[in-house]
Amino acid sequence: EGDSQLPTHVKPAWFTMTLSEDERDLCRREREQTMLAAPIAQTSRDCEKLLKGLKQTNDKKYNWHFEAPIDLLANPEYTKVVERPLSRSEVEKKFVKEEYNTMGDLVADIRLIYNNAIKYNGAAAKKGIEIGKDICDSARIMLSRVDEKLVVIGLDAADRLGKTQVDQSMNRHKIEVQREASERKDAEAQHERRQQLMAKHELSQAEIEKLNKEEQTRLAAFDTARHSAVLGGTSSNVRLMRRKAEREKAALMEARQTWQIHRLSAATIWTQCRRFANTSKEKQSSSSSTDSNTPRDANNSNIRKRGADDLNDSSSTSKVVGRPPLKRKALEAATTPLCYSLPKHRSNATPLSMIIAPSRVKSRVNRQRPLLPTPLMHVFSLGDDDTTENRGGRGGGGGAVVDAME
Repeated sequence: EGDSQLPTHVKPAWFTMTLSEDERDLCRREREQTMLAAPIAQTSRDCEKLLKGLKQTNDKKYNWHFEAPIDLLANPEYTKVVERPLSRSEVEKKFVKEEYNTMGDLVADIRLIYNNAIKYNGAAAKKGIEIGKDICDSARIMLSRVDEKLVVIGLDAADRLGKTQVDQSMNRHKIEVQREASERKDAEAQHERRQQLMAKHELSQAEIEKLNKEEQTRLAAFDTARHSAVLGGTSSNVRLMRRKAEREKAALMEARQTWQIHRLSAATIWTQCRRFANTSKEKQSSSSSTDSNTPRDANNSNIRKRGADDLNDSSSTSKVVGRPPLKRKALEAATTPLCYSLPKHRSNATPLSMIIAPSRVKSRVNRQRPLLPTPLMHVFSLGDDDTTENRGGRGGGGGAVVDAME
């Protein structure tokens, strides 16, 4: 309808284009190659058209030679000439079974049928045998029919396949473009998501740093206040601990002083005891020397005798003959525990007992001379009214011993 409106002298470019025979053959071969190289799924209808066209009634007088398979038992020499025997019925069976991949495979088998006939019957045709010549001519005619059918079918098939290829290429291009667009979109979305995550991460890092700084500032202020409270002594716990430490320190110093006093007192008592023993020995020796010149009464001799017995009992290493009479006060002081007073300890500790020296003293009252227990030095606390002066003497009870010894 659009072409009718155009002027008669105006024609499309494709209509006025002129091609040579070689160019037309080239175009025809290109269309044929395109059709034969296409998959059988796209050219199945074209294959059916070709097989139906070869069975037309007009070509039956040429085609009947190639319908049925060759009887190889009747013609045993056929396989020696023809490598692959084939017939049109076998080609149709293979096509139905979908054993062909492309239309080119089907066309190659069809041409092989007629080429086998020419090859096997060519020698007979040259010899002038009619049957051989007839088969060769029929085969050549059918080959020409195949070429004619392919030209007609090829125009439609090439156009359809070309459109299909164009559509496929367009689809591939569209798919590629869509894929690239999708990838670009995904990349942009991923980049944007990464940017958001980075911004959120930076924000969170900033918040964390801010919180850390605030926490450090708060802890620093708390430490400063605590140190100032400790240094200034404003904390009640610190004051209590300080007082407790001072009390413990004072108690420790007082206990140390008490221990020094105990040690010195014990040493003093030991010294006095040795001095008393030495004095007793000296007096005894002096009295023994004067006994030969000065007579004594019976009472003094008895006292000296008892003193010598006491000295023998107290000393196991040396035996003294005589001993001067001891005063009753000195003997009682020697047989009683030695005591001395100390300042009262603030912790109100229990009295301590220390062994001064073992001795065996003979009692004046008991004539059986029992072994007295070891004298003990009682270390105890005195009150405000129980002082050294009230007890008399130097060092409490020890003073009585010293006075007696003196």
